[in-house]
Amino acid sequence: MDAPVVLAWARICLLVGPLFTLGGGEASAGQDPGLDTDGALEALSAPKALRRIEAQEWLSVHLRVEVFAAVAAAAAAGPVETVLRLSRALGSDDRHLDLVALALADRTDEVEMLGRAALRESLLRWDRAALDPPM
Repeated sequence: MDAPVVLAWARICLLVGPLFTLGGGEASAGQDPGLDTDGALEALSAPKALRRIEAQEWLSVHLRVEVFAAVAAAAAAGPVETVLRLSRALGSDDRHLDLVALALADRTDEVEMLGRAALRESLLRWDRAALDPPM
């Protein structure tokens, strides 16, 4: 291999490598860590950052409207990081728009804040300039 190819691979490994554990017994960030909704919501406040990332990614794929009560309870009881991670999970996919609408309509301040943050995440995903102030 010539030097530019080796250098490119080294950069990729440096960027992606920290997302995975080697032989540590934990699942990598891209794998299903064997969670259910309650377990993932609980893992959002886990002591290890990798576990919180796995939970956020799992929720962004597996959330359903039927679990809104559990999501709202986690947002109301959890720390700010939990609400942030939930908003990113909800805002990551248009399939979660029903959950976002329910959160926006909720009378609990923390849950409404979750809805606003998730809607912002969705808007930014659709159009990065959507939230720019008008000229």
